Amino acid sequence: MNCHKCGSPLEDGAVFCGNCGAKVESGPAQPAGGQAGGQGTVFCPNCGKRLAAGDVFCDECGCNLMGGAPAGDSFMDDTGKKNLFQKNPKLKIIIPAAVIGAVVVAGGAFAVTSLLGSGSSKEVPSHLVYFKDDSMMMINLKKKKAEPVELTDSYTKGGSSAYGIVGSNYLSKDGKYVTYVEDYDGNDYDLFLAKVSKPEDAVKIDSKVSRYTLLDNHNVIYKKKDTLYLYNGKESVKLAKDVTYYYLDESQKNICWAESDKGEVTYYYQDIAQKNKAVKLDSDPDDFYVNKNLDKFYSLKEGSLYMLDQAGKKEKVAKDIAEILSSNRDLGMFYYTKTDTKEIPYMDLVYDDTGEMTEYNRERLSSDTFEWTSTELYFFDGKTEQLVTDRFSGRAAATVNEKGQYFLYKEGPELEGVQVPWSVMRENSWRSSVQNAMDEEQKLVLVSGVQKVGEFEDIICRDTEFHLDSKKLYLYTVDEDGEDGVIWVTALSGNGSGELKEYDNDAEDARLMFATDQGLYYLKDYDGDGGDLYFNGEEIASDVAAAREIGDSNLTGIVSDYDTGDSSYALSLWNGKKETKVGEDINYSECAEDGTVVLLSDYSSNREEGDLMYFDGKELRMLDDEVSGFSLRRDSTIIR
Repeated sequence: MNCHKCGSPLEDGAVFCGNCGAKVESGPAQPAGGQAGGQGTVFCPNCGKRLAAGDVFCDECGCNLMGGAPAGDSFMDDTGKKNLFQKNPKLKIIIPAAVIGAVVVAGGAFAVTSLLGSGSSKEVPSHLVYFKDDSMMMINLKKKKAEPVELTDSYTKGGSSAYGIVGSNYLSKDGKYVTYVEDYDGNDYDLFLAKVSKPEDAVKIDSKVSRYTLLDNHNVIYKKKDTLYLYNGKESVKLAKDVTYYYLDESQKNICWAESDKGEVTYYYQDIAQKNKAVKLDSDPDDFYVNKNLDKFYSLKEGSLYMLDQAGKKEKVAKDIAEILSSNRDLGMFYYTKTDTKEIPYMDLVYDDTGEMTEYNRERLSSDTFEWTSTELYFFDGKTEQLVTDRFSGRAAATVNEKGQYFLYKEGPELEGVQVPWSVMRENSWRSSVQNAMDEEQKLVLVSGVQKVGEFEDIICRDTEFHLDSKKLYLYTVDEDGEDGVIWVTALSGNGSGELKEYDNDAEDARLMFATDQGLYYLKDYDGDGGDLYFNGEEIASDVAAAREIGDSNLTGIVSDYDTGDSSYALSLWNGKKETKVGEDINYSECAEDGTVVLLSDYSSNREEGDLMYFDGKELRMLDDEVSGFSLRRDSTIIR
């Protein structure tokens, strides 16, 4: 069973999702399979959060893992394209100098996810863990003639092997230790730890393990039958029982976990060394937010948002919340709505354009009322709650991070100013007539925090792309027929801020990929499978299905010649000047910042196996055949 909110696999018996904190709504949960099991994990390219490999959206910041778009943050037409507002393309934008935002909206068919963390080492691991038949294997990528090492020949116990790209970190951060599992049955497994230099001298940590984390100091946190343990290199020390999920801080010295008892979930905090007693943080919340330092927590319970510290001190910071739309748990910032039911006589919303309205109709219009749900949008900046608008009618895009808090939403008109012709009212239902009139007067509004920075009227905006460092906003607009595509750009500060300029006025069927300090990568003439890739108006490659920047390097991964039959593609790397071919008939691939690539080619989905290859930046060489999957290298970028 997966979480209804974020799609993550749920632990057996979980009442709350350990990934996003949402309450489990129905049925018993299936186990997540732990760090070493299941279909793997990826990391959000926007906020770095760990996600299930099959997730489409990040529940933390809303980023679309199929190309970077905010989750549920765009209004789709029946073609699946973003249609933010069905009107003629006229723009009015107001943007002050202080705004920095981040929104990426793209229509690519591939999940291309950057895994770089703010505190992670960018040294590329020398070894790779992969899966073949029932075996877990390891190979040294730096040695051209290295022989694979079999870690175990009994990875699974009557189940299927791991396939594709598995996001678990089996290797320690310094590359000196490796973990592997045996007899995985879909629920739990035996866990082993070994030195990379001497895998034959592995130590069995425990059996019946369902989840674990290999720490930077080579200790291991793991779960066994809902009990949490720390393996310190000599013995396993019990930390807590009835644990459904746990979180470690960046220093890996403190831990927060959730305990479930008869359907009630309680959150605790403690230092891993257990020098201090565990602190009870909160019980039975609707949502629970944990930051990366574990120094501040947020709990949503019965519409109220509470802030908690490590000592369990609790402070109410907002109430009457209907829904949290976007948040950043590390900054303690939230966008959320509050609702109220209001009503107004229909007579106040109509005018007689026919001269034929009878007294009887006037009496009916005066006695009957239009009832609607008024929605207010609020922003909590970590200290205070502020009203953004009292006419919120829908979210278009949102992101909240340390470089800016950005929210694009639909705003309705002041209801008292809405006037519907009687000729329309008498031919249709009164309610639908008023509702249609309100919809026609909606506009898109862009805010940073609570400050209004732009208004978009009479526009069909299909794609947007913010670039944080260059402080530029790119927009792709079309006409009412979905044609005459134009890409616009505006600066968010300095000279020309708020002035829309044509970036490409011949951008039919475009998809915005990503932006850099130098400009924008985007597809034109995109037909669902591929298009022509452009950068700053110049064509780079044709028949491209997706493109993604590789971490903080100057490299771009280009996926082309996509075959829908076997989901294969060609991969090349672009360094800003020339394109380097990596390989063809690829089904799974990832790339590090140094330009090295690990991939599976000629992959059979029926047999779940293919050829494991390694590109060292110059040439592609075979590592092994009949491989079902491989583990993602730390700080690499997944390309599909």
